[in-house]
Amino acid sequence: MEIRKITDTFFIASNTLSVADITKIASEGFKTVICNRPNGEDLTQTPYEEIETVTQKNGMQFYFLPIVNGEINRNILQEMRNILQNAPVPILAYCRSGNRCFHLWTLSQSPHAVG
Repeated sequence: MEIRKITDTFFIASNTLSVADITKIASEGFKTVICNRPNGEDLTQTPYEEIETVTQKNGMQFYFLPIVNGEINRNILQEMRNILQNAPVPILAYCRSGNRCFHLWTLSQSPHAVG
């Protein structure tokens, strides 16, 4: 698992997380995990429900904001803004490659983006 630092409080995993990864990121001090990958994109990915359970058992918050076909709608964008303003930091977001997470974060930083 490779983690890219975007800001001092927001990071992106460059691949889908596994249950084993959650223990590692908890020990590294992450407080919140955001999943931007819908279930079922590929047969080898861990369902978000399993990641959510382990995340919560490790004392972290978990948010599921799936982005399908790169479509970021108004609701997802507003939810991301709310998470970034209110969730404990540091935050780690993940999808298949990290691109959806980065695009969502980028749009969330613009007051003019409406999704």
